[in-house]
Amino acid sequence: MTNDIERHSPEVWRKAADSLRGEADASDAVAKVNRNGAPLLGDTRDLFRPKTGDIPAQPGVYKWRDGEGRVIYVGKAKSLRNRLTNYFQPLYLLHPRTQTMVLTARSLEWTVVGTELEALTLEYTWIKEFDPRFNVQFRDDKTYPYLAISSGRPCLAYGSPAAAREGTPATSAPTRRCGS
Repeated sequence: MTNDIERHSPEVWRKAADSLRGEADASDAVAKVNRNGAPLLGDTRDLFRPKTGDIPAQPGVYKWRDGEGRVIYVGKAKSLRNRLTNYFQPLYLLHPRTQTMVLTARSLEWTVVGTELEALTLEYTWIKEFDPRFNVQFRDDKTYPYLAISSGRPCLAYGSPAAAREGTPATSAPTRRCGS
């Protein structure tokens, strides 16, 4: 992986936003929405922002693509609508890395699945397949998510399969999310 993350200065996104505003004003002087019917944000996200009502409120996995069609980020959500609308809040509320990602993106796709476990599996598969530059988890082949059950409580853990085979306690896994 290279460190060629595309950075955007405020001038770059302001210029893109001004050009988008000009196109929107020229096409429809009354409506302040993009071609999908979503309110304008004033930056490059206006190119592909979906209307909130068009995003399903179901579990799923989503892909952000750059201008060349490369997948730059894969994520999963219990509710795609709740998760994806977070990316379309004002830029100053987003983490700088997330700002860079959404300003680099030129399209957004999602796939609805039946359960959160299916979403986790598909996310993992896509990260392995596309190697998106903004994803950091699941990069190596040494760790992967697995389900551990202890005292009747399911626990999603990330760790080494070798450690699991050797009987290493699950607490040695780098990340662990357990239900209550």
